Amino acid sequence: MITKLFLTNTYSNRDFEFSNNKFNIRRIMIFSMITIAIEAMMITYSYIKPEHFFDMLPEYRYHYFFFGLFALASFVVSFLFGKGVIKNSARAKYTIVLSIIISLIWGASVSYMDIRTGGTLIVYLSFLFLFTSAISIRPIDSLVAITISQIFIVTIELNSHIAGAIVNTSLFSLFAWIVSRQQYSNEYEHFKMNEMLKRKNKELLNASITDHLSGLYNRLYLDEKIVELWTNCFNEQTKFSIIMTDINNFKTFNDRYGHIKGDIYLTEVAKALKKFAKRNNGYAFRYGGDEFCLIFESETPELNYMLQRKLDATIFTVDSRPFKVSASIGYISIIPDKIEGAWEIIDKADRALYINKGTLKRRAND
Repeated sequence: MITKLFLTNTYSNRDFEFSNNKFNIRRIMIFSMITIAIEAMMITYSYIKPEHFFDMLPEYRYHYFFFGLFALASFVVSFLFGKGVIKNSARAKYTIVLSIIISLIWGASVSYMDIRTGGTLIVYLSFLFLFTSAISIRPIDSLVAITISQIFIVTIELNSHIAGAIVNTSLFSLFAWIVSRQQYSNEYEHFKMNEMLKRKNKELLNASITDHLSGLYNRLYLDEKIVELWTNCFNEQTKFSIIMTDINNFKTFNDRYGHIKGDIYLTEVAKALKKFAKRNNGYAFRYGGDEFCLIFESETPELNYMLQRKLDATIFTVDSRPFKVSASIGYISIIPDKIEGAWEIIDKADRALYINKGTLKRRAND
């Protein structure tokens, strides 16, 4: 019951904690800048119209100076958190809660002086409403902050000036805590919804650029990625490398063992290509049918020979019978000399593939 009341289970989400702290830090920075400006105006006003502060002018000035300096310190600390200079999430949380407690106590103190000079509780109630509606913190933390400020009001001076104020602020504090709890709950639900949408969008993106059978990137993504990498290499004048490969005699294998076994053959080759591309900081694509494409934004010596050995060593099983992968490759590595040449390099690698394939066939016939 207590756990549900204070929503303590939701705070176990570290991603939400980090996101929520960033949100609160930005709000405190804005509040600090506004406060510095207001306190500077009030200090100036106290020198222009000192008679408006009655016999409590020194106390008012002290409060304005103190809160102005506190707001400046809050701004600096919040700025450091925002820029990542201070990265400890727990410290960020405690800084936020401490800022709220000090601000509420300051507001309560000013309101106490206002009541003594015939004023109202407007300063304290404004601060209470501002922090509980604009800053999202755990219900248990907001309850602690509100309780401490309320205890401060009770212990200042129990007399007729503030007896009614204690009752009013207690009721308003309870209402403010309910608002704060709902604010925190809404922020958490909003965070969960955003995370779910991000996850779904990522899944949709992956599905749109992935070949369903092989698990490699598809031809659509190749069209995008090859231009990106080629352009990078052209701008930096570094080597762009591409490998085209296809399975030897794949149609014969398909006709003999069936398309299901042919799919197994394709996926085994795809796994080998994916591992090879990842190990060498490249990208592997299914180009179409039994043909694949690998691109690299750099040159690795003997990249083609390394891949050929990798494929030659790949063995898969069909109906308890082992088969060795047989594939041909075409390899081109070049420094781009024009920005529009991405598609020409595919054509060159494709020609190199079929030259190599023809060489293998001639050797087999000799």
